[in-house]
Amino acid sequence: MERLLDDEIVKQLSEMFANLKHPVALLYFGNQTDCEYCPQTLQLLEEIAVLSDRLQLYKFDEDENPEELKKFNVDKVPGIVIASLRDGEIVDHGIRYAGIPAGHEFTSLIRDILMVSSGDSGLKQETRDYLASLEKPIFLQVFVTPTCPYCPQAVVLAHQMAFESPNGGSRNGGGDGISHAGKRIRRQRGTAHHHQFWCRGINWSRSGVRSG
Repeated sequence: MERLLDDEIVKQLSEMFANLKHPVALLYFGNQTDCEYCPQTLQLLEEIAVLSDRLQLYKFDEDENPEELKKFNVDKVPGIVIASLRDGEIVDHGIRYAGIPAGHEFTSLIRDILMVSSGDSGLKQETRDYLASLEKPIFLQVFVTPTCPYCPQAVVLAHQMAFESPNGGSRNGGGDGISHAGKRIRRQRGTAHHHQFWCRGINWSRSGVRSG
């Protein structure tokens, strides 16, 4: 299969990843029978993972490893989870992608890797304090298209908030920030347009709330 990342992109990523502080786990979820973008998604993660010894790729098949999809709260493939690695243990922060992070969403993926490795969301302290005080789980969803130049900021913001939430990614607490790139998912939500921000089943983009 032809490479997805050209030499210039590989060079840029190698330079960025040379300064990774902490190990990062890249978790791939897919199947081999009924998933149009699973092969490309897996290939993309494989090409990224080889660029640093601080990146570790884990592969899970939804038919062979259903318990892993349940454990990491993944219900769509291809799915990606960006997590920390601490003493060999995967620490889930609730950072998720549903669909291949192509086009502008590739930027979001790289920014998430850099954020998780640094251990710093980049949010203001007052925002971090507020997110740390949340007592109930909150599920954030951002619906995107690969050609939307404004979507990455919304995606990264959702992931920054998930990163700072207590027990991020847990079914029992914290919050998930998930980016949806699939047309089928957008149709289910009635989001024909890109850059839609959903929280607790409410489309805040239509409610006048702006991210960024």
